[in-house]
Amino acid sequence: MISDEENMRAQVSVPGEVAQRWQNLMNVLAREMEVPCACIMKRSGEKLEVFSVCSTEQTLCRHGQKIPRTDSLDGRVLMLRDKLRAAGKDAALLNPSLHYYLGYPLLWPDGDVFGTISVQDVQENTVADSKNWLLEEFRHQVEQDLLILQQQHALRLETEQRKLAESELTNFTPREFHSLMNAAHAVLMHRKFKVSARIIFDEACKMTGSTSGYIALLNDTGEENEVLFLEAGGLPCTVDPDLPMPIRGLRAESYHSGKAVYDNDFMHSQWTAYLPAGHVDMKNVMFAPLNINGRTVGIIGLANKDGDFTEFDATMAEAFGEVAAIALRNSRTLDELDETNRKLEHFNEALVNREMRIVEVKQEVNSLCRELGRDPVYRVGTGD
Repeated sequence: MISDEENMRAQVSVPGEVAQRWQNLMNVLAREMEVPCACIMKRSGEKLEVFSVCSTEQTLCRHGQKIPRTDSLDGRVLMLRDKLRAAGKDAALLNPSLHYYLGYPLLWPDGDVFGTISVQDVQENTVADSKNWLLEEFRHQVEQDLLILQQQHALRLETEQRKLAESELTNFTPREFHSLMNAAHAVLMHRKFKVSARIIFDEACKMTGSTSGYIALLNDTGEENEVLFLEAGGLPCTVDPDLPMPIRGLRAESYHSGKAVYDNDFMHSQWTAYLPAGHVDMKNVMFAPLNINGRTVGIIGLANKDGDFTEFDATMAEAFGEVAAIALRNSRTLDELDETNRKLEHFNEALVNREMRIVEVKQEVNSLCRELGRDPVYRVGTGD
């Protein structure tokens, strides 16, 4: 069964400017590591496709070329999911013309394999060995690009979902439309989910006539809810808020179906067996899911409407659940982007410091050469 993450990755494309940046990285690798071939391979079914390759005249592969994963050193990297170095006979085992190979796997944010990044030579290469750190640094940069591309794709999906939700608003009355717009506005104005969720919940209560309820999110194990906040509606409730909230009872029906469910005689139903001691009395109850990529990741609980819940109430609750799901995904994506920016700033700073140190080492070597009466080994200038 294909996961939501695999579906999303299949839709992520590498734009031209990113592909060009990767091409430039391969040219730098080939020059600095003194190899005829530096390339990025992308997994394509049971094969590997050359996605980016340096533009040296002696390069050993060409853009778009496909090779079986089982007949290459890059395929072994995918299998090992780790660094691979091969020289001499080991490198020539699968390719007789190859006598040096150094490669790393390239991973998506969830750890699945995108492909490989490697350098190759027709002779053993000690220079490449001494600069393997550069290949690893560029690997991290490509993986940061993959993370950003996936997040940008998630944001585009979010925008499309929001536009779809807005188009559906035309089916509601002005009062219902205004309430849903207030909820949608909260998504745009508040990046913290707890803030926007409270506004969405209040609008859902207002439109369905509910006086109590909560919003809860599925925990990391997928077995329990974690309550974001709870509104007792002024009724006595002595339940310990730290008690676990397993996925069971009527709310489990909503989780499993991905639809709103309700019971207008809750206190006389089978579901009361799951209520903890001290729980507020509930005349009627309705649950609406928060669905992201076809998976329920949270729940809106609504209760104690003066009259009975109706199918229209369920439709409205599902609409507010969709808005809440957009708010949740938006908040998480923005947090991930912040973390990515922090990592990129750290990476860029480290890379600049390392480049400066390389220049200093070259200058020191040149100074030693002059002391020994020899010509400088390195040409050090503003471009180095």
